[in-house]
Amino acid sequence: MELNVLSTSPGFLTIGTDEREWWRGRDELMAVEDAALGEMEQHREDIGSPLIHIAHVEAFESGEIGWAAARYGYAMAAPSDPVQLRSTFVLLLEAGMWRILRMHHSIGVLNEDIFGLELTTNLDELVSSLDSEARDTIAATAPVGTATVMFTDIENSTRISEAVGDEAWMVVVKSHFEILRRIVEAEGGTVVKMLGDGGMFTFASARAGLSAAVRIQRTESTTPRDTSFTVRVGLHSGDVLRSEGDYVGATLNKAARIAAA
Repeated sequence: MELNVLSTSPGFLTIGTDEREWWRGRDELMAVEDAALGEMEQHREDIGSPLIHIAHVEAFESGEIGWAAARYGYAMAAPSDPVQLRSTFVLLLEAGMWRILRMHHSIGVLNEDIFGLELTTNLDELVSSLDSEARDTIAATAPVGTATVMFTDIENSTRISEAVGDEAWMVVVKSHFEILRRIVEAEGGTVVKMLGDGGMFTFASARAGLSAAVRIQRTESTTPRDTSFTVRVGLHSGDVLRSEGDYVGATLNKAARIAAA
């Protein structure tokens, strides 16, 4: 990387894709790159120059601070499959030129590989997954009886999280989950699971479910916080089936579709 595009600020930081790649100051980064330069040149002779395909780039600025993000494929040579990389940059306007103050490179990893499960991020995906589960697991289900099922979801959560940043959004969602749990349990309900930035809950009666829904929306609309959002809630009462510790059936689908609508 060219030296003149890097900030001279002592706050300069580079985070690479390897867990050991955490370099402070541009001199430290350039020393590492110089040491690797000979190996890189040999690699180019052996396998050719890397192939880079830019999929998406976006950038913003505010005063003397700017930031950018990019998604791209990186392959050492054809026909090898490209690695899907993501990079983010914090930029500082120095002497009339935008220079990199901080940069972070990462490789996307599936939630299943990290957490052992797929995290549902919105109700449209949830409805699709419920439809699929109902078809795939109906033979292995056992009747539970009648219950009121409630789904919640934070509206426009993706846009909000991008605006405030992942770390700040995680704090907001954690607080939101605690409010949901406290209200649901106070109404005699059960927390079945949290789904992305929402949840699934069951109640023994429709009255208890409706009371919890009203309390959730009233509490979240009056809770002081820097980040405001709207909570969507959907409920439906009917017969439910249990499958491998979870619930399936038309009642869940209808409750999720109500929340999505």
